Amino acid sequence: MALGPGSPLRSGRGDNRGMPWNSRTTLGCGGTAVTYWVYILASRRNGTLYVGVTNDLARRIGQHKAGQGGAFTREYEVRALVHAEPFDDIALAIEREKRLKRWRRAWKLALIERENPTWRDLYEDINM
Repeated sequence: MALGPGSPLRSGRGDNRGMPWNSRTTLGCGGTAVTYWVYILASRRNGTLYVGVTNDLARRIGQHKAGQGGAFTREYEVRALVHAEPFDDIALAIEREKRLKRWRRAWKLALIERENPTWRDLYEDINM
């Protein structure tokens, strides 16, 4: 995954705060590094939004784009990755996902506008 200083993919809460391209990771089975992601998908600018969590952002967004991500995203064609935050702890990632799901729509839109004002699909950034 190629994340650089100019990437709109943002850091989640924890020790990686303020360093979107250099998140700390934990070791999973077999000693491999694991980063968890909270992400927001959109059908279009100011369109339908979906908040999710995953341990493999590229794979999961690929599933959504292929119509295999779930009934909601398939039905409403929610496929553009417009925001993502890395976490090194799954509990923190799930907590953030739940918090974002409870947010008012206007707050989610403001978060996206602040971090990704053009609503560019960030999927290309993670597949470089």
